Amino acid sequence: MSRLERDVLNRNPRLVIVLFGGNDFLRRVPLSKTSRDLEEIVKRIQQQGAMVVLVGLRLGLFTDEYGPVYKKIAKQYDALYIPRVLKGILSDPKLKSDSIHPNGAGYRLMAERILKQVRPLLQEADRLRG
Repeated sequence: MSRLERDVLNRNPRLVIVLFGGNDFLRRVPLSKTSRDLEEIVKRIQQQGAMVVLVGLRLGLFTDEYGPVYKKIAKQYDALYIPRVLKGILSDPKLKSDSIHPNGAGYRLMAERILKQVRPLLQEADRLRG
């Protein structure tokens, strides 16, 4: 939240990809606080006129408490939701730099997954601009 204005909004973005919650999960921040923060981030980005893409991480060993929150906020604010962007990445040592972070190849795969979903939105936005 503290970096949103300086690092994102001051750059006047057209589209903002938000991958949020991993550090909150690791630090055991209550899900209700993460949800409030994510909602505020989405609202502030949209108030600037940018499109929002929420990228979900499957957090937790047995259940994914974050996915439904991301999905709800995406629906509420008409943002694109891309679930489980890390699927198969953290279980493949060839795609990781350490036990919890992707390496270059892992990030490349994440980017490809995101681009596949985002490209049609950008193309439609360009078409509507005429």
